[in-house]
This record gives sequence, structure tokens and C-alpha cells, in this order.
Amino acid sequence: MSQEVSIVILDLNVYLGQWPFRRLRHGGTEGVHRLLARTGASQALAAPLQGIFYKNPAEGVREMLDELGIDHPDLLPLAMVNPAFPGWERDLRQMAEEWGCVACGLAPIYHGYRVYDDGAAALCGALRELGLPAVLFVRLQDERSHPLLMQVPALPTDDMAYLLKAFPDLPIAICNANLPAEATPLAPLLGDRAATLFTTSYKSLQLARMVEVLGAEHLAYGSGLPLYYPESALLQVQRADIGEAARASIIGGNARALLGLGGAPC
Repeated sequence: MSQEVSIVILDLNVYLGQWPFRRLRHGGTEGVHRLLARTGASQALAAPLQGIFYKNPAEGVREMLDELGIDHPDLLPLAMVNPAFPGWERDLRQMAEEWGCVACGLAPIYHGYRVYDDGAAALCGALRELGLPAVLFVRLQDERSHPLLMQVPALPTDDMAYLLKAFPDLPIAICNANLPAEATPLAPLLGDRAATLFTTSYKSLQLARMVEVLGAEHLAYGSGLPLYYPESALLQVQRADIGEAARASIIGGNARALLGLGGAPC
């Protein structure tokens, strides 16, 4: 597809691994690379799906890294820990210092803990110590597509607000807050915080409005591929009436700054 923004595109929300409820047509590194090529994205933050569903998320991260191999400059690995699982502190340090993970995923909706728990506070403190941004998953897929016996609700907006208020110096990306009503109440909390990003998504049909409410510096392109077709999110950034400076920040600059890769300041 033709590119309307002549900068490096970084996709902040990509998944590797197997989705347990249906076959992914573009799953695995080969399929993910095909989809990235379709959007022109040269880098992406890769989250391990097995890290969501395994009892020990570190095993899922290890499987993802084995699949990636040693040469994967375009796919930046995301750590994943469950603060309710014994030994997560050791696993997190290994992922950051030995495995090259550039951020850490938090999935309380799937791992069964609350952001108010002592374990979550300890995890956020460890991330600050290691200099890793947090990536908070509000959902993985639209709740209407969940299997009958695997209904997982979205993370409540109050939980997102608590993290933003309790850890003001922790850089955080909030993934898949798909509805404007989920992100808009958080706008008053963004001014005094460290870098905070909300990913665009296939449902963010009011991107220009969200730029007005949240500010372009708090938004980043994140496709959710291969669970979703990436063009849906990318076209919203490319076609929105937001100006080229805002578009460049959202499509890559803000995410690069969050991950410490250089780029527009968040």
C-alpha cells in the first residue's frame, strides 16, 4: 500500500505464537513479516501469545525468542511476567538483561491479578528499576468473539486510572482501549505523567477527536496483527485530519521514544 507518511513505521502491538481458539492465517514469524510488509512497518513490538496463556509466562517468552532466532532487529521482544507466579522477579531480570526484551507486558485480565495488588506494585517498581516501559493489555480480542467458556472482560477504566496515578514516573503503553469512552476519562491524568501512550486500533473510529482529547503525543499506531488485519488501524492514522506532525508522531515517533529507540518525545 502507498505510504502517506515518509517516516519509519513502528507497530507497537504485534503478537507472535499460537492463538488457542482459532487458526491464525498469518501466525508465526513468516506470517507476521508478511503483514508488516503490507503496511510498510519496519519495526514492531512483539508480544508472546504463549506468555498470556502459559502458567509461567517466561516459558512463552523463551519460545518466542527461539522462533525469532538471534537476528530479529525488526521484531523487538516484549517480556511477560505474572506477579502472582513464584520467581517472576528473577525471570523479569533475565528477560531484560540477557534476553534483550525492551518492555514488559502486563495482562491482569488473563493472569488473574488486580492492579491494586501488592504483586502488581512490586512489578511496577521492578520495571522502574530496570528502566523498562510497561505495556498494559486492556483486552486481546473483542469480547464478543470469545469462546463461551473463556469469556474475559476488558480491564476496567478505573484500573487503568489507578496505575496512572499510583506510578506517575513509569512509562506505559495502554494497548487495545478500543473505545473512546475507555480512554477519554483518563485524559486529565496524562499531563504530569511520564510517557503514556494509547494504541490506535481497528475500532478507534474517532482518531482526530482522540488527538484533541488526549494529544497526539499520547497515541501510537498498534495494529494487533495477526489477530486483526493491520491496514484497519494504519489507514485511520494515514487518513485522519490531524496534520503531518501529529501523524508522524503517532505512526512511529512516540513509540520509538517510549522504547528508548529515539524519535519524537512523548
